[in-house]
Amino acid sequence: MAMDSLMQEQITVLAEKNAALQKTATINNKQQDTLIIKTDTVFWKNELGLFSEINLMNRPLYRDRYRQLTDRQDVASNLMIREFRGDGTVPVTYLRIYYQDSPNAIRKLEAAYRDSTALLNSKRFFMLEFVDLDSKNILSSYSFTGSQKLLVGDSVRYSVKARVLFN
Repeated sequence: MAMDSLMQEQITVLAEKNAALQKTATINNKQQDTLIIKTDTVFWKNELGLFSEINLMNRPLYRDRYRQLTDRQDVASNLMIREFRGDGTVPVTYLRIYYQDSPNAIRKLEAAYRDSTALLNSKRFFMLEFVDLDSKNILSSYSFTGSQKLLVGDSVRYSVKARVLFN
């Protein structure tokens, strides 16, 4: 799954549709709500840039360290799931692609990311949801939650939930 091309397509479409964004960010139980009405390509590129971490699984170093599980029916919906699982040595531990009828009709992506160094332990869970609008998969909402723990210091827990608004 080429996240960079999927995100580039979303950046273009969301900018063309003048989509707005309603976002709630929480850090250690302190919440802030934001509504962004004026958006453009630069805004969406910055906003969706974090999801490029998922594309790490396509690097030559990691590519052979994933196994694709057999497509299966999601028990909670009418969607099919294609899942990629890492071997335990990769930053993106798994990616699940939920689709309707065809793998090109993506409705949801879920991924887990972890980064561990001598100074920092970090974990993130990503979710992106898509709708079919004008025969295109268009991002309708996304979220990520995570935590960071420095070698010295407290853990920080955070989450961002965002909903794309169309005029």
